[in-house]
Amino acid sequence: DDIPNVPIPRPFDIRPIDPSEAAMHRRVFEADARAFADSYGQEATSEAQWAAFVGSPNFDPTLWRVAFDGEVIAGQILNFMDEPREDGTCLGMTEAISVQPEYRRRGLARALRAESRRAVRDAGATSAGLGVDTQNPNQALTLYENLGFRIVSETFEYELGRSPADAGPAGTLGAP
Repeated sequence: DDIPNVPIPRPFDIRPIDPSEAAMHRRVFEADARAFADSYGQEATSEAQWAAFVGSPNFDPTLWRVAFDGEVIAGQILNFMDEPREDGTCLGMTEAISVQPEYRRRGLARALRAESRRAVRDAGATSAGLGVDTQNPNQALTLYENLGFRIVSETFEYELGRSPADAGPAGTLGAP
């Protein structure tokens, strides 16, 4: 309930995404890939990934928050609801958070995060969570912590053949 009121910076607007509008779903999928093109572990998208994206049980465009600059997708958060827990609580996951490089550092991610938390709260979530690469060069961890999230668990990825400088811990954050 303690969600900050963060105005959406100009010239952006957040628009609903129609669950039946497959062409827009594809645009959102491709915008996410573009935003992370230079990130650790990012691979070129494939038709198999697209099929998995739209076929996922977490696919729920009614919970997405997508920011536009005119007709260009500037940023997005693709929320979904986790399964309710035995104690009646439910986690709203605020994932696939991305802002296109040319739109970063304008307050858009902060505004999207606030709108995103409202979306999952209104859908019945009692808390919100997300995953983040703690080594993200765009200071994502700092943004999320400034919005009230805290680290509740950490995972590590190990790969043979990558330099240690390419790898980093990934944390899962949660907020009440």
